[in-house]
Amino acid sequence: MYKAVFEGLRMKIIAVTLVVSLTPLLLLGIVIYRQFSGICQDRMIAHTAHVASIYTEVLDTMLRERASALQAVLGVSDPETLMAEGFLARISETLNLTRSHPGLLSLAVLDGKGAVQVSFPDPLPPIEKEMEHGMGRAVVYGRQASDVITTGNGPSRFFLTVRGRGKNTDLFLRAGFDGDMLKRQLSRARIDQVQDIYLLNRQGIFQTRPWYDGDLLEPSFLRTADFKEGDAAVHKVPRDGKNFYYAGIWLSEIDWLLVVRQASCEDLGRLAEARSTAMVSMLLGFAAILMVAVAVTHVLISRLRKSSAAADEFSLQLTQNEKLAAIGKMAAGIAHEINNPLAIIDVKAGWMKDILASQAFDAGQARDKFTAAVDAIGKAVVRASKITQNLLSYAGRMELRREDVDVNQVLNQTIDMLEQHARLQRIGIQTDFQEDLPTIASDESQIQQVFLNLLNNAIDAVGSDGFIDIITRWEGSRVGIQIADDGSGISPETQKHIFEPFFSTRKAVYGSGLGLAISYSIIKNLSGTIRVDSTEGQGTTMTVTLPVTRPDPQ
Repeated sequence: MYKAVFEGLRMKIIAVTLVVSLTPLLLLGIVIYRQFSGICQDRMIAHTAHVASIYTEVLDTMLRERASALQAVLGVSDPETLMAEGFLARISETLNLTRSHPGLLSLAVLDGKGAVQVSFPDPLPPIEKEMEHGMGRAVVYGRQASDVITTGNGPSRFFLTVRGRGKNTDLFLRAGFDGDMLKRQLSRARIDQVQDIYLLNRQGIFQTRPWYDGDLLEPSFLRTADFKEGDAAVHKVPRDGKNFYYAGIWLSEIDWLLVVRQASCEDLGRLAEARSTAMVSMLLGFAAILMVAVAVTHVLISRLRKSSAAADEFSLQLTQNEKLAAIGKMAAGIAHEINNPLAIIDVKAGWMKDILASQAFDAGQARDKFTAAVDAIGKAVVRASKITQNLLSYAGRMELRREDVDVNQVLNQTIDMLEQHARLQRIGIQTDFQEDLPTIASDESQIQQVFLNLLNNAIDAVGSDGFIDIITRWEGSRVGIQIADDGSGISPETQKHIFEPFFSTRKAVYGSGLGLAISYSIIKNLSGTIRVDSTEGQGTTMTVTLPVTRPDPQ
């Protein structure tokens, strides 16, 4: 019962301590986490949009420079010069386009309908020569860019077409560029903490090869319609169980959408480190509070248990002492009052028996009845005498004698007295005596009376067909004796009363209920202890300890 109470108290103390201590910390952690998350998300959106703007400016500048170079060629050359053999090759060498603007693959002069008039190199690849461009944007705005195409096993490419200004208004110059040049340009300008960057056309087709989201000329999962013209738009998109930020901005020089992908807030360096540090600190605080609460509660409950056990023991001893004192006074009075009459009865009964044995009494049926009555008186006297002796011993009125006591020898003598009785009940008595057990100074007769009571109780508990184990051990300053049986055991409720006077679990004809009470009193007077350990259905162990008081030297 007490164990369940203390365990319940332990859990309540830990729960209350944790609730009181952790609730403010938990609320603070939630607030800090939400603040960090909000700051991280705002910083992530701003950072991703800023990076997209930088990349857009890089690509627009690159395309603008190339378009300006092509328009300059048309502006300073008349049609005859443009059509002259080797002119485009010399222009390429003169302008050093292949070195100043890496990625240039071809040049072609087109008429107003988009037909190739002259080209470098000559001839052009079939797929490039047969392309239908449509000159709408080039006519209106002076320049036009195509989507990326593939040329069989060759490199992917896109085309930049410009219209001549001034006298060459009917001619157009088209330059073919390596499509991978765009990815290389983005890679050279790559900014830290960017996970991926690529280009999409209006239909959402990849114009550069992404690192994670697909492949060149495949459709993207993003909807380009979600990204309006103007400033960068940022969308939070869940993918593969994680959240990603996608910033998109339309290029001004070409009808493409530049997309920057950012993984999560953790990539924002110090801000993410600060959030992680705060979360780790909170977790460590949780763990520290939990450990302290458990440790303090453990110490508190342990002390409460010891205090409760000591209080129970003191209360039990106090109650037992009060009962023993009362019964002792009663036993002393009764014993002194009835001892003398019993002695007289004993003498008279013996005298009557002597008369019957003499020749002066006639033989016959009356003689036999008289003899039986005298025997019954004798038996009653013997029984009454034993009761009075037990009462005197129990009351502590018998004088304590100090003598050399060999505990093993006393046990062997007691076993000899009860061995025949045990054999008839088919009960085996097994011994495990420590050979070097010290001789102690005590009262041998009273110790033997205790052993006799305990062994009798063990035999009665077994009934028949069982075993009794007797063990002796020397444990420092005390000698320990264990008498264990495999009988029916004693219930916890009964164990509380077994040392009380006149308490017995057997029928009245078999005992007076004073055996264990007397044994308890004797062992206490000898400065020893007696303890019961029992489980119902498994047997009982009685443990007696006696102090090792060395005999006086002779």
